[in-house]
Amino acid sequence: DLASSTHVFLREEMLRGTFHPSYSGPHEVLQHGDKVFKILVKGKAMTVSIDRLKPAYILSTASPSLELTPDPEPRPTEGTKAQICTTRSGRQVRFTDFYRP
Repeated sequence: DLASSTHVFLREEMLRGTFHPSYSGPHEVLQHGDKVFKILVKGKAMTVSIDRLKPAYILSTASPSLELTPDPEPRPTEGTKAQICTTRSGRQVRFTDFYRP
């Protein structure tokens, strides 16, 4: 996947604290090589070993148009009687309004 990727994440070599990310990016790949890649970091071309790279998977910007789904059936209000569900053992189940079918 790394050989065919268009963008990569770059592992930072310096020691960082626990809450700092160890990878920067995604960075654009300018040139692929066997052991080194040339990538664009902060506007400058940089040659980096493949040991420090991880492929970045980027979604295409041309996504298909989203279709609108019809509104679900309205939930029962307090005035209507809620449907009582029973388990196989005969116990009654009462769902909160959020989970009502």
